[in-house]
Amino acid sequence: MKPLILKSFLFLIASALILNLNPGCSDKPDILLVTGGHSFDTAGFFSLFLSDEGLSVDTVSQPFANSFIEKININEYDAIVFYDMWQEITQTQKEAYQKLLENGTGMIFLHHSLVSYQDWEDIISIRGGKYREKGFETDSSKLSGYEHDLDLQVIVLDKSHPVTRDINDFEIHDEGYYNIEMLPSLHPLLGTSHHSCAGYVAWTNEYKKSRIVYIMLGHDRQAYENPSFKQLIRNAVHWAGRGR
Repeated sequence: MKPLILKSFLFLIASALILNLNPGCSDKPDILLVTGGHSFDTAGFFSLFLSDEGLSVDTVSQPFANSFIEKININEYDAIVFYDMWQEITQTQKEAYQKLLENGTGMIFLHHSLVSYQDWEDIISIRGGKYREKGFETDSSKLSGYEHDLDLQVIVLDKSHPVTRDINDFEIHDEGYYNIEMLPSLHPLLGTSHHSCAGYVAWTNEYKKSRIVYIMLGHDRQAYENPSFKQLIRNAVHWAGRGR
């Protein structure tokens, strides 16, 4: 959970080069993959999306992602997948997000993206939940926490939902978050009873005209390579991307 200070200009160049790999593939869901602000296994994570021939994927990294989102055509992407952990966002960028949500652009928030935008009041209504970070929350009893290397027994709470299609209860080695804030209106998809993790590890939310999915799982390669996690990501992108 340590924020990443971008150490290499070459990493930024590489991220920019990945952008627009598959433009104009109208027969596939067009998604924008947003990263940055937190270290991760770049090869393993990008492979999860770029190896899926059923998706047309562009990528962009913070600190450039929000400026890019501010300028894109609202009809350009079916869904945006967030795997960033970022705090800086301007008012005009917030308005750009709202326009996308009014247009029905799907949004999938993964793992540490639950920590983003601690000072943006609307973000919890969009994501359906919030990780309360030290340095932003003054009440210590409300602070969220995390624990690495958990073997989570994941239970499918809604077997009829499109996001959980073809997924049975499974085990995953991953990082868990606890004492997070969750809206009572969210729709739970996956749960666990591990004492170091919140009871819900995936849910859906609706905001304006958009379908929203949050998936807590996905810390590293051990999660990326889990077959159930792969299916979950694939289902979430296709379901959220049809929200408009």
